[in-house]
Amino acid sequence: MILIVGGAYQGKLDFALSLTAYRKEDYADGKSCSLEELKEARGVSDFHEFVRRELEDAGKKRQIPGQDGIAGKKRQLPSPGSSSGEDLPEREADFTGAFARRLAGALIRENPDLVIIADEIGCGIIPMDEKERIYRECAGRVCTELAAFSGKVYRVSCGIGVLIKG
Repeated sequence: MILIVGGAYQGKLDFALSLTAYRKEDYADGKSCSLEELKEARGVSDFHEFVRRELEDAGKKRQIPGQDGIAGKKRQLPSPGSSSGEDLPEREADFTGAFARRLAGALIRENPDLVIIADEIGCGIIPMDEKERIYRECAGRVCTELAAFSGKVYRVSCGIGVLIKG
């Protein structure tokens, strides 16, 4: 697995294409692809958008922290691509950690050679909206899990990739 991160519009896809023999058509679009497509793809661009959609889907299937306002109630998180979940503690960190482990674990098991391109979204002002904060935390934790597994991790700025792992 190769993970490529960086700010928006920094040339991450072009950098990924220069690293591999893949074409743009070999990359799934995180804005619209399914988990099943990611299991078969050579790479994925806009992976952070895929995480957003998976998180929103989890919220539709089960309550995510803070969504219902009921104190003391345990929430459930479905595993990616399924409707079954496990009871999770109330704390957001437990939710985001479990979400990240499940999603990253599915990709690591099913497509360990995937090239993943994601925007760094955790820098800057902390959003007021709780759902946005949870999304940023989930995206960061998923990328952290994937970086730990990845053989190489690059950070791209101004089209220049810097190897930060491997």
